Amino acid sequence: MQPWRYTLKLHIGLIFLLVVLASCVTIAGISLARSSQMLTRATDDLFSRISKETVTDIQTAFLPGENAVALMAQHPVTDAASLDKRLDSLPIFKQALGLSPNQASLFVGYDNGDFFMFRRLPDSPEARATLRAPDGAKFAVQSIEHPASGPAIGTFLYYDADLGEMKRDDRPDYVTFDPRKRPWYEKASVSLFQIKTQPYVFFSFSEIGTTLAWTAANSRAVIGADIIHEVRTRFEVLWRVAEIAFWKEISEGGDRPALEAALKAEQDRLADDFAFVAICNEGGEFISDDKVTRPANQIIPDNNRWGFRMSVPQYLYNRGELYNLTVRRGTLTEEDRYKINEHIVQTMIMLSELPFSKHLREVPEIAGSHHEKMDGTGYPRRLQGQEINLLGRIMVVADIFEALTAVDRPYKKGKTLSEAVKIMSFMVKDHHLDRELFELFLTSGAYRLYAEKFMRPEQIDMVDIAAYITQQAKIA
Repeated sequence: MQPWRYTLKLHIGLIFLLVVLASCVTIAGISLARSSQMLTRATDDLFSRISKETVTDIQTAFLPGENAVALMAQHPVTDAASLDKRLDSLPIFKQALGLSPNQASLFVGYDNGDFFMFRRLPDSPEARATLRAPDGAKFAVQSIEHPASGPAIGTFLYYDADLGEMKRDDRPDYVTFDPRKRPWYEKASVSLFQIKTQPYVFFSFSEIGTTLAWTAANSRAVIGADIIHEVRTRFEVLWRVAEIAFWKEISEGGDRPALEAALKAEQDRLADDFAFVAICNEGGEFISDDKVTRPANQIIPDNNRWGFRMSVPQYLYNRGELYNLTVRRGTLTEEDRYKINEHIVQTMIMLSELPFSKHLREVPEIAGSHHEKMDGTGYPRRLQGQEINLLGRIMVVADIFEALTAVDRPYKKGKTLSEAVKIMSFMVKDHHLDRELFELFLTSGAYRLYAEKFMRPEQIDMVDIAAYITQQAKIA
């Protein structure tokens, strides 16, 4: 056989082999591209589904709790003055708690420090042992009473699924809990609407969650519901999002070792963040503030037609929860306090648009001045001394006296007559109140006329007005 025939066969075989290899590479490439597209599409679908499920999940967690709180805020249990009377309401508590498995408890904090909580019992043997729950118990009541005489009484009661009482324990150690000092009580007491706290560690559960709360219709109690759900859900979603992003990058041909390292770093960060939130309390920790841009429409211009001079806090409407958990005193941020103070701004704006008759034309000025101070540190216009309308200065004295002695505020007790006058004298010394009007308020006897008509008998005590008025006023 001629040598050239072997060369031809070799070339033909080589060409055939190259064609086969090219075909295999092409098919493999097409398959890989289609697989990548399918994986990417599946990843996008999964992310979309998780997003929808998360929204639904959070709505499912909070809406029933909000409804339960709104329902109980109108219930007679807020007027019940003893444990026995409060226990009559257990069926409605059970029904309201059953609206959602995410509700851990429903409770009432009273303005005298009493507390009544209806809660589910955990399944964990360790947790049940801590609570001293008997076998078969499904629910518990945690109660604090402050009787008219004698020490406070702490009691735990345990119930089966049909609300049959199984056990009753005296818990004197529990009476140290004061609902009036809890963030949910303080915030609800100064809000017209239902509030939701930032995540924190529950006193009664030692678990992290959120409390919904609303002041009762009688203004003498606050209704609350503990939701143990939101924080865990958020971190679980973020964890899954990180994993989805990892697989999406892999499907697009990313560097697997580098992506695995990035995924681990992200999950480590999430774990650290979750651990941090879990140990945060009501604001004792300090965290550096993030930079937040204020919405331009929230800035009050200096030349506004009402003369308002209020500094808008840098973080107004910042929803950053870690920032909100860093309040150093009390539980209200500067933004919360600003929104509370802003009521007078809205009052003046609304009143200034009304067509008052001639003899009522000073109503906006009077109503808008009752938070001003003589030294110019008040709000909303920071007026000083005589810049404050005379009737406005009278309004300041009357408003403060009424606020100090009022007994219908769920966040404080009404002061006695002597206590209120003493506090107001300090405000005079600090240049917050008009001295002449304060002394006229005392020497005219107006303070006692008000007390006799509106204050409780136990609040009315002797006041030595001579200790609070100047020599000039005495001569006059």
